[in-house]
Amino acid sequence: MRELPRPALTGFLPPRPLIGLLGLALLLAGMGSVAAQEASRTYDVRLVKRFFSIGTASISGMYYPLGSAMSRLFNSNLDGIVTIPEPTKGSVDNIEHLRRGEIALALVQNDVAFNAFHGRGAYEGRPMPTLRVLASLYSEVLHVAVRQDAGLRTFDDLRGKVLAIGEEGSGTAVNSQIILEQLGFKPGDFTPSYLGVTKAIAALEGGYVDAVFFTGGLPSEGFALLGRRLPIRLLSFSSEMRQKVIAAYPFWQEEIIPAGTYPGQTADVATVGLRALLCTTAGFDPDLGERMLALIFDQAAYLATMSRAAAGLRLDTATKGVPPEMLHPATRQFLAGRGFPLP
Repeated sequence: MRELPRPALTGFLPPRPLIGLLGLALLLAGMGSVAAQEASRTYDVRLVKRFFSIGTASISGMYYPLGSAMSRLFNSNLDGIVTIPEPTKGSVDNIEHLRRGEIALALVQNDVAFNAFHGRGAYEGRPMPTLRVLASLYSEVLHVAVRQDAGLRTFDDLRGKVLAIGEEGSGTAVNSQIILEQLGFKPGDFTPSYLGVTKAIAALEGGYVDAVFFTGGLPSEGFALLGRRLPIRLLSFSSEMRQKVIAAYPFWQEEIIPAGTYPGQTADVATVGLRALLCTTAGFDPDLGERMLALIFDQAAYLATMSRAAAGLRLDTATKGVPPEMLHPATRQFLAGRGFPLP
C-alpha cells in the first residue's frame, strides 16, 4: 500500500453575501462552471431580481449534476431568477452554509437533515429549527468498492486496511462511520482516509486506498467510469447486517444495487440507503418554492437527460423519509394542488 499524499484543497465558494448586480456580474464572469456559463448566457444581469446558490457536493458525485440540471431548469423558466450550483463537501457542509445564510437551497441526506433540525448526533447543542425540506428526491445507496484483484470479499476483510470513508463535512463520512461502528469496527481496526469521491476513486485505482465508501444515487458516474478502467467489486451486506443498521438508525432502508448497474457487476448487491432531500430554510419564498417544485416534477424527464438521479423523482415519494414538521409550506401547497394533501 502506497503512502497517501496529502489531499489538496478543492472546490470554490464565492464570497458571500454578494452585493447587488455588480457582485452577480462578477461572479458570472469569474466562475468557470458550465452552470455559471449557462446562467450568464441566458440572462441579462440587469434584469435579475434574485440570485440563489444551490449547495451540491463533489462534481463526480450525484448532487452536482442534479443541482446543475435544476439550476438550468430554473434559470430558463423563472423570470428574474438566477441560480448557480456550487460544489461543496456535501450534506454536512451544506447544512452549515444554509445555517449561515450563505446559500438558499441545498441537497442533503435525510439523516443529516433530521439530526441538524433536532440538534442530535454531530449537531447536539446546535439545533437548526429553521431548516426545511422542499422535496424528497430519490434513494441514495451505500457503495463499498474494492479492487477485484485485492482479494477483499467481505467487510471483515477490511480490517487493517486503508478506507476512503468520505470527505470531512460530507454525508458519506457520517454514514461510513455509522456503518463501520454497527459492523463492529473500532478505532484502530482501519486507517481512515478522508477523501471526496473523486479523489477516493483515483486513490483506489492508484493503489493508495483499499476500499471506497460512497453514498449516492444509482448509478454513480464516478464508479461507472472506474469500472470501465479497472475491475472492481462491490461488497454486499448480509440480511443480519442490514437489519442491525436499520434497527439502530431507522432512516436507513434496505436497498439493492441491481446486477449490471456497473461494468463487470454480474450479481445484485445487497446494501442500505437513505433519501436525498432538497432543503432550504423557513424564510424561503413559498410561492417561488412551489413554482420550483412544479418545474422539478413536471420536467423530471428533462432533468434525467442531465442527471441520472432525476429518474427517481416521483410525486408519491416527494415526502418520503421527511417528518411533517420539517416540510416547507411550499411543499404542502404544491402537493395539495396535485392531489397529494398532507396531514
